[in-house]
Amino acid sequence: MRRILGILIGSALALLAVGAASASAATTVVRPSAMDSWAAQTRDGNGTVVPQNDSSCNGSVNFVSGPAHPPLGVGSAELKTGNGTTGGDCSAELRNSAYSGVKLSSLTALSYSTYDVTNNGSQFPYLELNISTTGGSTPDDAIFFEPPYQSLGNGGTDCASQAPTLMATWQQWTADQQHGCWWSNNGTLNPGTGTGTLADYLAAFPNATIVNSGSGGGVHLVVGFASATDKFDGNVDAFRIATSSSDTTYDFEPSLPTPTTKNQCTNGGWSNYADANGKQFKNQGDCVSYVATKDKNAANG
Repeated sequence: MRRILGILIGSALALLAVGAASASAATTVVRPSAMDSWAAQTRDGNGTVVPQNDSSCNGSVNFVSGPAHPPLGVGSAELKTGNGTTGGDCSAELRNSAYSGVKLSSLTALSYSTYDVTNNGSQFPYLELNISTTGGSTPDDAIFFEPPYQSLGNGGTDCASQAPTLMATWQQWTADQQHGCWWSNNGTLNPGTGTGTLADYLAAFPNATIVNSGSGGGVHLVVGFASATDKFDGNVDAFRIATSSSDTTYDFEPSLPTPTTKNQCTNGGWSNYADANGKQFKNQGDCVSYVATKDKNAANG
């Protein structure tokens, strides 16, 4: 079922609807020292949170420069798990907790970009949403957007219209209500040609709502949870999620270097540096003070 806009009676109501349908777009830079609403997480094959680089999973989330030319800034988030012998049934993921309570029907944009280096022949970094089908506060389903199901012949007939996946190439994926192929844990939509749009899912569950779970935020960017002998190494960037009230694109970037000379702080250079704790400088004087005191004066940014 496609989303149908209700008929608004009266020009005043129409004007209000137009105003409510737009939100100012913003870009938020996410770094290890400034994660905003994101958290890095690795989980074992049972879904239990384990430390990064745990010997059983070899899972890690790192903020790196590149690879190649990311869609935003100079870096991205790298998601890795498994070593080809064990750990492919674990996960490496970024989870966002800021969208709990957001109804699927309110999403106006949803997209992200991937760069895949190593996989099991099929999986690319995928998007998962924890869902309450009734609009409650506890998840009773999870839905998945996987890039390999987005091209013609590989996904549902009403949603598969994007490019085939390519290794070692930045690709943008659109996962909004009308254009993305999704599948669900509860079997409403199924992997491969059984996938459908969010609009299809909403036809069955009109109150479907994103919710957080006990192990973290309800919005996930993930690799893994496949077979133990699989190995995954992929990058994500430029994650955009929008509703009528907010429109945010998250730019994943590596930590900033620390300055070692006062000259590095001048002519706007201060904005490219941070103190030893990863905190950015507020202005040139803040940066110069840090250098002059041999790292004793922390950034005030």
